[in-house]
Amino acid sequence: MKSVLFLAAALVLATVEAFVVEPHVSGSFVGRDAPVGDFPSDYVTGVPAGSEMKVVAHKVLKEPLIGQTITGHALTIEGAGEGFHVYNPNDRCPGVKATSITAEAHGCKLATNAGFFNMDKSTCIGEIVSDGTTIHSDPAQRSMFGITEDGKYIAGYGNESFVKTTHFRQLVQGRGWLVRDGQSYVATSANKENIGSSFVKLLAPRLAIGWNNNGQLLLVVVDGVESKKKGIDLDTFAELLINLGAVQAINLDGGGSVTFIWDGHFCESSGVGQEACEGNPTGPIPFNKPYERPVTSITCFK
Repeated sequence: MKSVLFLAAALVLATVEAFVVEPHVSGSFVGRDAPVGDFPSDYVTGVPAGSEMKVVAHKVLKEPLIGQTITGHALTIEGAGEGFHVYNPNDRCPGVKATSITAEAHGCKLATNAGFFNMDKSTCIGEIVSDGTTIHSDPAQRSMFGITEDGKYIAGYGNESFVKTTHFRQLVQGRGWLVRDGQSYVATSANKENIGSSFVKLLAPRLAIGWNNNGQLLLVVVDGVESKKKGIDLDTFAELLINLGAVQAINLDGGGSVTFIWDGHFCESSGVGQEACEGNPTGPIPFNKPYERPVTSITCFK
């Protein structure tokens, strides 16, 4: 009888524990934010190449890694200093909409989902600056990607005073500085940002943004289905990004949020209905478009 009661209690505790740790943050991660305080800013800068936004290279990913074929898209983009934007639904937060809706409203040629957010409250997480306007401010030691008013890339960590005194044109908060100076920075950034190992090791759709030695912006999307353990972990993702030429790269929201739209086509989605987009796609969004998780922010290229 005691053993039965013990087993029942253990099952109840396991159920409660599973409920408690189940995150309600998009692109879920285990762990809490580092204390806000005035943590030291630690960042790198780069100079974007080109003045007119154009995709100069597009690689369809079909990489044999970690026991499966990793699929997705890697884009090399020039003119990001002027052509890259961060947008929110109705230019504010809280609020969520499908990536395709926000992208259409702003005339984006390319678009993806962007920052992490709280799905319960539809609120942004971290710093968000759109076309020079601060949409959301939530200082904590999380990795970020931005472009300053004087036309420089910034990747890394910026405390509250740094963000306030740096004039950003665009800024979005990520979770995990994947590549720093051409080397994997996953372990160090996970420690700095209090990211749990379960998030680092999770096989899931992923999205990263950064740049290469030529000053060209890199946008890399990996397909997958989190519930089926299809996708890529952060360590392997960092190595993939390095092989694609990244010298700096930040992890943006992944999992079920991942959406990639190019010329009106859903080129990537963690749901069904994705298209190959082998070349530069043309034509309208198909009628049987995939389900999109409503999100708080998107990347936009135009």
